[in-house]
Amino acid sequence: MPNSSIDPIGRTTEDRLIWLSKIFLQLEGKISVPKLISIIKEGDYTYLITKKIKGKSLAQILYTTTKDRPFTSLSKDDQRYIIDLLVKTIKAVEELHNLNIVHRDLTPSNILFGKKGIVSLIDLEMSHDILNLAPFPPFVSGTHGYVAPEQLKYAKPEKTEDVYSLGCITIKLLTGEHPGKIIDMKKFSVTQKNLLAICANATLCDLALACIDPNPLNRPSPRDMSEQLILYCKKFL
Repeated sequence: MPNSSIDPIGRTTEDRLIWLSKIFLQLEGKISVPKLISIIKEGDYTYLITKKIKGKSLAQILYTTTKDRPFTSLSKDDQRYIIDLLVKTIKAVEELHNLNIVHRDLTPSNILFGKKGIVSLIDLEMSHDILNLAPFPPFVSGTHGYVAPEQLKYAKPEKTEDVYSLGCITIKLLTGEHPGKIIDMKKFSVTQKNLLAICANATLCDLALACIDPNPLNRPSPRDMSEQLILYCKKFL
């Protein structure tokens, strides 16, 4: 990638790739992330070479299983399967948080499922080490429809940013729609109305809405999320 400036303080693509290489080395052997092979600079271009992770993204699996249909229209077996994928995703994020790293760009495309059920997290360029406050300042960006609003306002990175993204992934799972079409950044009541209009499952909708609460302090922890989903399956599926 060309080493052009990509943020307000003049950091380049090379800076972001160097950070990504450090994160891969820091997490290697602890959770499943791409294995760093080398980082190469040729003229104005910098390349990060990693070992490819074999598997399918959550986005691919969701489309194959649901064809973008709402959760309530799926069979019980497919509903159980989708919730199981979501619980595994949440637990992978919880493991990342236990290492004091926040992903900050969680989307269905950035979560891979291997043949043995291993969940891998990729695209960690936006990640932040909340223990060592690195990088500083944090990179500011994210994927539309999945990025927490406080992240775009240069707030100090917190685990609650990833919880917001997990809530957006849950909305995608429940509606089949891109969360950007459901979430109204100005009126939370509109988001609630949009969500319930497509997925008439109050229990799961309430969980998703809690995750994207405008106040980060009101959002559940990943552990709370997975426990609620497991309980839901036991009671209703």
